[in-house]
Amino acid sequence: MISRSSSPVSAPALARRPASYWPRINRGVARSVLVVFLALISVIVLAPLVWMVSAAMKSNAEVTTIPIQWVPSQFRFFQNVQETLDLIPYLQYYLNSVVVAVLGTLGTVFFCSLIGYGLAKFDFPVRDLLFSFILGTMMVPGQLTLIGLYVVVKELGWLNTWQGLIIPEMIHAFGIFLMRQSLLAIPDELLDAGRVDGAGEFRIFAQIVLPLIRPSTATLAILSFTGYWDSFLWPLIIITERLRYTLPVGLRYFLSDHGSYYNDLMTGSLLALLPVLVVFFVFQRHFIRGVISSGLKQ
Repeated sequence: MISRSSSPVSAPALARRPASYWPRINRGVARSVLVVFLALISVIVLAPLVWMVSAAMKSNAEVTTIPIQWVPSQFRFFQNVQETLDLIPYLQYYLNSVVVAVLGTLGTVFFCSLIGYGLAKFDFPVRDLLFSFILGTMMVPGQLTLIGLYVVVKELGWLNTWQGLIIPEMIHAFGIFLMRQSLLAIPDELLDAGRVDGAGEFRIFAQIVLPLIRPSTATLAILSFTGYWDSFLWPLIIITERLRYTLPVGLRYFLSDHGSYYNDLMTGSLLALLPVLVVFFVFQRHFIRGVISSGLKQ
């Protein structure tokens, strides 16, 4: 009997063997093309940021030089910082933005979580209709409601106030949707156990629900903080007192018909990035998990 290992290999089998390498080659080519494409996209995305950092290190004359001079001939970042502080009340604008962003973020997380809890865990006749209406507001551009919202804020006497900047943007449809989807994944039996132990609804919400949806609250906190910090149009409309400006509104004074200080503008913008980066790096490990978990259960 001839063993299987010693059996001769047929000619057709030998002819087909090189073809098995084609999928590996195709995968390698596709991967190389993907890497080149992603690298190109990264360069396009990062180029404005690199230019901003470069402009913050240069004089205004070098910023406007064509072609672009990426490396400054003289490092003058600290001089630009000093000019920024001298030309506008930058520290006051910074403090205003911090107050608005922090208070607004805390309010958004609390109220959107509370509304999402009610829509996810309480059964009442118009619950689904109300949730559909809330989602429908996401399709309405904010510019359409801007005038009506301004009239309401004016009648309430909230012009040039913190509450005028914070409260109108505190509760929004996306935050309610995100919190509701996360709360649907919490078993009702867990909440019933708290009720049996004598806990009230607010205590259940604070001590049981909020710790379980920490990734989603972190996600909402990052998005809300960024939204408040970068908001320009609404503060520009309702704030007329200069010392109450937030950073996006205050930085626009570096651009005028009488002269533009691009180096100081980029310096102020670079310093304004720091709180957003800090918030993101603090909550980043919860961010992706929160986005994924919000869509697991419908």
